[in-house]
Amino acid sequence: MLTFTPPVDGRYRVEVADLHGEAGPRYGYCLRALTAQPDYQLSLAADRFTIAPGKPLDVVVAIDRREVSRTTSTSSWQGCRPA
Repeated sequence: MLTFTPPVDGRYRVEVADLHGEAGPRYGYCLRALTAQPDYQLSLAADRFTIAPGKPLDVVVAIDRREVSRTTSTSSWQGCRPA
């Protein structure tokens, strides 16, 4: 999985090739572009808290991490420009 955040609005071109730089109409690839979804959810025990003047308030935040299948890869998208 690669993540890309465009630096500016515009049209971008994606070029796909295999490990050896081979590409063309005789090669088949499947490319999916998805809107990023958070892989965690935050929740609180209550929707309101009473804070006494001059007193600290500890608020416990539960973090529910969703199971997301990921592969490790290193990519650099610096300097990408719209097509």
